[in-house]
Amino acid sequence: MNNKKVFLLIATLILLFIGISAVSAANSTDQSVTTTAQDTNTITTSTQDIQTIENNNVDYAVKSQPTTSKKINTTSAIKHDSKKSLKTAENITVTDGNYNRYFSGDSGTKNTITANSTIILTGSFYNKTFYLDKQGLVLTGSDATINNGQVFLTEDAINSTVTNLKIVTTGYQDAIHNEAIGAKITHNTINITNNDDNGDSDVDYVTQGIYNNVDNVTISNNNVTVRGHAMDIDWVNGDRAGLANTFGIFNWGGNNILIENNIADVGKADECDGTYYGTIDGIEIKNGDNITINNNTVTVSGARFLYAINALDTISNINITNNNLHMTGDRYVDGVQIGNYATNCTITGNNVTGRCYNTTIYTADNEALAFGIITSTMGGVGPTINMNVSDNNIKLNAPIVYSMEIYQTQNSTISNNNITGVGNYTMGIELAHSTNATITGNYVNTTGNSNIHINEIVEEVRPENTGIQIQQNSDNAKIINNTVYTIDVGNNSKAVSINGTNNVTILNNTLLSNDVTGDEAVTITGNLTNITISDNIKPVLKNDAIINVVVPTNPQTNTNITLVATATDAKTSVPLNGTVVFKFNGVTLKDNNGNPIKIKMTNGVATLNYTLSGFGGKTYRVTAVYGNDSYNRIEYTTNMTIQKVNVSFIQKEITAYAGQNILLNETILDQNGNQLKGTTKAAVKVNGKTIAHMNIVNGLLLTNITLPSGLRAGDNNFTIVLGDNNRYYSMTTTSKLVILKEDPVISIEKLTAKSGEFITLVAHITTSVTKLPVANGKYVFKVNGGTISNVDPETMTETTVQSITNGTAMLSTYVNIFWDDGLYNVTVVYSGNNHVNSGKYTAPVLTIKT
Repeated sequence: MNNKKVFLLIATLILLFIGISAVSAANSTDQSVTTTAQDTNTITTSTQDIQTIENNNVDYAVKSQPTTSKKINTTSAIKHDSKKSLKTAENITVTDGNYNRYFSGDSGTKNTITANSTIILTGSFYNKTFYLDKQGLVLTGSDATINNGQVFLTEDAINSTVTNLKIVTTGYQDAIHNEAIGAKITHNTINITNNDDNGDSDVDYVTQGIYNNVDNVTISNNNVTVRGHAMDIDWVNGDRAGLANTFGIFNWGGNNILIENNIADVGKADECDGTYYGTIDGIEIKNGDNITINNNTVTVSGARFLYAINALDTISNINITNNNLHMTGDRYVDGVQIGNYATNCTITGNNVTGRCYNTTIYTADNEALAFGIITSTMGGVGPTINMNVSDNNIKLNAPIVYSMEIYQTQNSTISNNNITGVGNYTMGIELAHSTNATITGNYVNTTGNSNIHINEIVEEVRPENTGIQIQQNSDNAKIINNTVYTIDVGNNSKAVSINGTNNVTILNNTLLSNDVTGDEAVTITGNLTNITISDNIKPVLKNDAIINVVVPTNPQTNTNITLVATATDAKTSVPLNGTVVFKFNGVTLKDNNGNPIKIKMTNGVATLNYTLSGFGGKTYRVTAVYGNDSYNRIEYTTNMTIQKVNVSFIQKEITAYAGQNILLNETILDQNGNQLKGTTKAAVKVNGKTIAHMNIVNGLLLTNITLPSGLRAGDNNFTIVLGDNNRYYSMTTTSKLVILKEDPVISIEKLTAKSGEFITLVAHITTSVTKLPVANGKYVFKVNGGTISNVDPETMTETTVQSITNGTAMLSTYVNIFWDDGLYNVTVVYSGNNHVNSGKYTAPVLTIKT
């Protein structure tokens, strides 16, 4: 019986062991692992995710990216090992010589680098990869250059920063590659080149300055130069289906992205031949929500198809604002393209300039085209809805110009754009398959020559010399308050053309089509319904002027300056009369009542004396704008650099008591004797220790501060520090603070006791002026003139001189058994301290009763 039990036990253990081994083996061979929430809560791994190119059996000439085998879930935050986060952050200086102490190439950082550390690169680095894999890292440069290397932020490097680096590299897909949520990539200079000399002919042709695929990322103030291949786009195969190979900045699926203040110069490498449909984009957005592309300067060139900003495929809340976009090509150029299921997007305040003329080797080529802004829906991915295209300046020059194309876009507003197009066939604004569009307040000026032959093109919207074209079921369009000038040397122009579209309102526009004006400049084609054409007028043709501006050289803030504008007739050079307004950085100067300042120009000269009140120390664009009933509006802009100034302030001597609350009431001037403007932060120090912070508003220092109660009597240092800001340099002024001694005010509590009883006498000592308890000093008690001692009832130790505590003096003792009944005088003698005089006080407060 016992043998059977032993056998069953052994059999059970063997089966359990086999089961555990089987599970372990399965885990070790599975190539797709889902980790638990305790690990990262967001990471799944798959070797297939990183081998899309390898599966095509392509040999690399471009170095492959460091393989992470982890795919980020961008909707969740990554949880990190709390033990790692407890390590102390450090400042680490890395050179090319000690690189291996801190980095293991594509394997990441070593244990010598902890989370939240600042890594300072110094000097030149050669063939080094900086692979960041810990959270909160700051990788920065101190005159550092990474030659033929790369910066790679893994998903573990959340909230990390890459800044102030110079990267000159080749053989990598990206100079900076980011997979870290919350990363900041700022103030870097990047030059990446991949060409046909990288290696074999079968290469991975991708070249990108900065790449990102995760959320909450800032890419700002970088200078990015990219030279790569101009290859045909593969619209079907691979992870990069529908994507070009060369980008300046590429965001793939990241949400909540800021791309701001960057300079991107993107083109074809000199050693590359390019292909027939070779494409290069400056800034590329593929998928994503809440993305701002603001105040970037983008230049694209070298490929047959060029896009300065391209945002496509299931995107929403994209804001493309205040960018300067420049395209130079020989087949097809475009400033902004946005679409393919794009919703709630804004394209506003951009300056778009493009030139496209065919100079290629292709003899039977399609004609060259230039687009300014395109919104579209292609490929059936979903509608493009709610587009706001406003306040853009578009200048294009090409045989065929489409300044603005709204294609398969619903609910669009096109307002206050300034459009100039020059070519053979030039169109200002055109709608096709786009309903519910409002076109208002735009200025369109197109010039063409239909006498010149052009090659065929494949565009659905055919070339015309038309200011505003509405076609192909673009119902419910409103064309209101626009100014359209359309000239065709071949005399075949249209100011507004409506074709195949119903329910269109054309109202209150200024229209010119060669010699046809007003309502007659509107062309209707087809049997259309509900077309309203009313109150469209002919333009008042004006002359052109030439204007110039003279500004002072490096004026100082808060000083008076003189601005001078001159204007003459463009043809006759006759000085003009009229009105001029001046603008700083696009904002019209106003008087003290908030009204625009309008300067009368007489005999070609307008002068404005103006105080630079409130202007900081930086470079401003100064613009003069001229126009009147006889001359077209014209403006001229130049730069003026305003200098910061020093503060001139000497603090007067102060006499006060320690602990006293004093009022500072000073008017502070700059070096030119002008009262400070704006808000200046200040701090007050006594003997080097800060005791108060405050704001000085418009030069007025008005605040109450309480002096430290422990200041010594006599001379102390009183310092006011004004902080540096955009108008004024920091300054420090120190004066004498004379602390006077106060007299002590002593009071003694009354007490009744019996002979031989253990009693405690209590006195309070405060300062005479500030009414504060004295902080320190010695005291003794006397009864009827005789000094008595404090008695410890346990040890019977006697102490005559004691130290005061927070203004309270106490003495405990036994009542002398020989004292008769009666009223006794109690005296407290106080020694004083460094800011309180000595003193003595006597009062009949002790009553002895048997």
